[in-house]
Amino acid sequence: MKNSRSSKTPRDAAKSDAWESFWFTPSDAGWLSVQRIVFAALACWYFVNYWFDYSLWYGDQGPLSTEQLGRLVSLADVAGTARWYWTPLYWLSSPAILNSLLIVGLVSSVALAFGIGGRSIAVVTWLIWLTIANRGWVLAEIKDIPLAIGLLGLVIAGATPLFRNVVHHKRWNYQLARRWLQVNAGLIAAGIAIAQWVNPAWRSGLALENLLGAQADSIAASNGLLSPWLIGNSAALQLLSGIVMGIPLLALPLWIFMKSARRYSTYGLITHSLLVGLISGEWAYAIGWATMWTAFLPIDTSAIRK
Repeated sequence: MKNSRSSKTPRDAAKSDAWESFWFTPSDAGWLSVQRIVFAALACWYFVNYWFDYSLWYGDQGPLSTEQLGRLVSLADVAGTARWYWTPLYWLSSPAILNSLLIVGLVSSVALAFGIGGRSIAVVTWLIWLTIANRGWVLAEIKDIPLAIGLLGLVIAGATPLFRNVVHHKRWNYQLARRWLQVNAGLIAAGIAIAQWVNPAWRSGLALENLLGAQADSIAASNGLLSPWLIGNSAALQLLSGIVMGIPLLALPLWIFMKSARRYSTYGLITHSLLVGLISGEWAYAIGWATMWTAFLPIDTSAIRK
């Protein structure tokens, strides 16, 4: 009996080889250690913030208590959406249970940052974050996107070296984790950029002006770094909007089709994330995206100690 590979045509076999090579070729850890430290730190910050906000929003008298959330879901007719956000915290609403969960999350995220516990700690951190995030899905923020993708990437990667230049052997799960970050970051960023480009409000700079005006208490606005120069200046707003939309649309094709330009296109994507943080004041979101983009950096094997 012939195996499945021998029964394939040469073209199908080539496609299968390319698919397996893309996702599963053993590779060095590269920047995964940096990503582990940053995403663990962001998770720790998330748990700390939740510690102070939870009773306000989700306590028995809070606007999003289990009872109030049930009414909201019923009135807004979003029961289908709510099913995707299952969490035991709908029923286990005791402050003692939540505080214990947050403490475990804090400890596990710190351990993850220092590379202690390998995949087990990454799984614990991701599951606790997911349990809490699903409870607050109504208040989900854009900074949750890179954190969700990044933490799952750490689960896939498992144990990574404490420092980037210390690698003992190649692993297929390092490659899979890197591709997970690359594919998600690329598709989401391209989708956002295209959606912005077809929106007249973004092309005219109006959306950017509204974003700056809405962030009156953000770092960018309170320090007077951008708002005084941009609000009311249509030419500057259009230019900056074009830069925000254009960098991903230019850098991503360069990374895909020009191997020699990959490092510089990745630097452009990292700069784009920090620029978005400066404009919006959403620094956790910006840092998360900048960290995901490091998965696009070529691995300098000459600096790796075997």
